[in-house]
Amino acid sequence: MTILDQQLHGYRNGHQLLSSSAKLSKADQDLVDRLSDVAGPLRPGEHFDSYLTCYPLPSGSYYVIARTWQDLDAPRAGCVRTRSYFIPVPDWTTNVDILALVKSLTLEGPTAPAKRIHLARETGTFASVTPLNASNWSKRCSLRIVNRLSFSTPLSRKELRFGF
Repeated sequence: MTILDQQLHGYRNGHQLLSSSAKLSKADQDLVDRLSDVAGPLRPGEHFDSYLTCYPLPSGSYYVIARTWQDLDAPRAGCVRTRSYFIPVPDWTTNVDILALVKSLTLEGPTAPAKRIHLARETGTFASVTPLNASNWSKRCSLRIVNRLSFSTPLSRKELRFGF
C-alpha cells in the first residue's frame, strides 16, 4: 500500500498553505507554494474552470498532481484553492493509476482539510473513491492527456511537467 500526502493552499491574508499532511524541504515547499497560486491577475467577475498541474519536486522525492479551483468566496478577486497530491517517485514511475488520482482530486474538492490517502498497490485504485464519469469532470480536464500520461513510459513520466 502506498501512502500519499497532500496539501491544501488558499487565501488567508494572502495565498498560503492552509493544511498539510506532509512536511517538505524548503525548496520543495517553495515550488509548491508558487505553483499552487494562479498565474497572473484576474479581473473582477472573470471566471475559469478548475485545472490540473503536474510536476516533479526539486528534491526528486515526489511528483505532484494538483487541481486548482477559483475561490469565489474569498474576500478579493483572483483567489484560488489548490489541492496537491505528493506521489513518491518510485510509485509514480511504475504503478500509480493516474485516472484514480485525478478522480480523487476532483472528489476531495477545494475545501476539505489535507489528509493522508492510502493507495492500494495491487490495483492502483483508491478504496474510498467512488468512480466518476468523464461528464462529471471539469471541461478543461482532457481525458486524452490523462490517458497519454497513464500509458507513458516510466522515464518519460518521471520528467513530465504540464498544466491544463
